[in-house]
Amino acid sequence: MEKYQENRLYMHLESWMTDLPKQLKAVPLIHLAIPGSHDSFTSTIKSTSKISPDAGSLLENLKWLGPLLGYVVKRWVRTQEYDVAKQLQAGIRYFDLRISTKEGTEQLFFVHGQYSVDVVSVLNDIENFLDSHSQEVVVLDCQHFYEFTSRDHDRLMQLLKATFSVKLLPYSPTMDHLTLHFITERYDY
Repeated sequence: MEKYQENRLYMHLESWMTDLPKQLKAVPLIHLAIPGSHDSFTSTIKSTSKISPDAGSLLENLKWLGPLLGYVVKRWVRTQEYDVAKQLQAGIRYFDLRISTKEGTEQLFFVHGQYSVDVVSVLNDIENFLDSHSQEVVVLDCQHFYEFTSRDHDRLMQLLKATFSVKLLPYSPTMDHLTLHFITERYDY
């Protein structure tokens, strides 16, 4: 029976937290090795994607290269091949977020040298995944904000609250009590 559970875990990365043995669900989340992705939402970057505010002055000074710049830069800045849905299916549960405003729109975007996908669509994909995988937990780590005002931060917070509602964990100065069991039982969604 134990071997079957072990094989099942490897075959179903989409539900690896659900499939963990009971004793591991009692381990604080901060002590679990959680698969994650760096610059998580860059899979949609194309050579035609606009340069984003995090790119720095080097890329700004090379804009004269035109379309060639986008082709070269894309190879540096697109660090993920898969979109959020495929990453979640592959077992990724930690996401590295770099978010920026974009001139001419109220939307927020994920960035890494170039603009990628809009924040709303990714959050909706994560919410849909969590709705169908109630024993899985996702960590969203906001690493950087570019060209954000306090109003933009407020908008992002409202968006997170509206999208995830009861799935959001409230701030806690310590994390030792946050086990998978605690989170999924207390915040049953």
